[in-house]
Amino acid sequence: MAERKLALMVFYNSDGKILLQDRFNMRKWGEDWGYFGGAIDEGETPKQAVVREIREELEFNIKKPEFLGRYETTGIPLKKHLGEIKVIQEVFIAMISEGDYESMILHEGAGMEWFSIEQAKTLNMYPLDPKILEDVEKRIKK
Repeated sequence: MAERKLALMVFYNSDGKILLQDRFNMRKWGEDWGYFGGAIDEGETPKQAVVREIREELEFNIKKPEFLGRYETTGIPLKKHLGEIKVIQEVFIAMISEGDYESMILHEGAGMEWFSIEQAKTLNMYPLDPKILEDVEKRIKK
């Protein structure tokens, strides 16, 4: 089974809300919302990839991405007759301030919006592992 490795960032604020990317104009699997980030390039660590992706997508220099965990989603259908893929998600988390948010310049996606964890659980974020939100919720409550 083919694999796709992603480095993803979950930003949260002091209210415990998370920032999600509106993926309407860049869907890969029919998802409506997702985390910021993208593919891990050859020779990159997941941390290097997430820092690069955030710089590219938001013109934001993330200073201390904290590793949340590694998640896998298997059996994701590829285009007709190409089989299935496993998506490996290396996920980082960071709290950002209102000033950080206001300084971000979105370059990918149709927009970005803050959601409570409960709201995010109702969104179409397939194929991202739903356990990510559970772990984010636990981390934010610490």
